[in-house]
Amino acid sequence: MLASHLYRTPAPGEPLVLAVFSYRHDAHLVPGLLDNNRACVHGHVAWDDRGADAGLSPEPERRNRLLAEARRLGARWLLAVDPDERFEDRLAQRLPGMLAMGEGVLWHFDLREIFNANA
Repeated sequence: MLASHLYRTPAPGEPLVLAVFSYRHDAHLVPGLLDNNRACVHGHVAWDDRGADAGLSPEPERRNRLLAEARRLGARWLLAVDPDERFEDRLAQRLPGMLAMGEGVLWHFDLREIFNANA
């Protein structure tokens, strides 16, 4: 099931940035993900795969639907995230400068898996 939510509108001249992700077994981690990246993005597009009849829905289908919905909402930039990943607090301050470098740039972030709240 596809769902989207806008937290706020971009300031004039600011590009719309959306987080995109899918989940199934880690649905309990989604609220923490949203809390973590809310300051970095204007909203999110998510694919909830818990209702799939098969082991998993086809990955290209999920990706294409996420991208189509983000485009429909007017996203200029996407932050591809996973429910078990978190970004450092500084990303919210640094992201506008990174995006100002222009379109067509792909950024890669080193991430660490979250295994428990004390890790």
